[in-house]
Amino acid sequence: MALCGIALQAEHPPRDGNLGDRLRGFNSDTFYRALVRRSCLSVTGADEDEVTEIPDAVWDSLLGRPATEDQPAVAGSLNLRQVDRLIAAANVVNDAETAVPPSARSLLESQDSGASLAQPSPGKGPRPSDSKGGSRRGSPKSSTKKTAPTQAGSSVT
Repeated sequence: MALCGIALQAEHPPRDGNLGDRLRGFNSDTFYRALVRRSCLSVTGADEDEVTEIPDAVWDSLLGRPATEDQPAVAGSLNLRQVDRLIAAANVVNDAETAVPPSARSLLESQDSGASLAQPSPGKGPRPSDSKGGSRRGSPKSSTKKTAPTQAGSSVT
């Protein structure tokens, strides 16, 4: 399938005297229909048959066709919203930047020169206990003084 883009726009030059076409750089009546046709790889019919070569008559019956010097206009069977959705999808496929999922992108980025791969050092904290049982050393015991009750609810330490 030929790539769509500037080459396709060149096949549909702006109409003389049409400001919208001049601003876009192409004939909007013919370009978008051609864009949808070139972006569509196959069509699955109601009978679930997949067709890869869609005849011009089928495209004309779906999208319609503007009048030309030798042929009258053909009204399409798809409504404006359906045609707009097809055009929007064709634009996204052809004009959007290629997006790589973040997980795959991280695989493509260069890794640090081994610094991030090194195992962390044990640090300078207290040494673990030498017990063979595998239990962790508990916290040190704290000492508390008992207070003797005095009169009027005060205490002496």
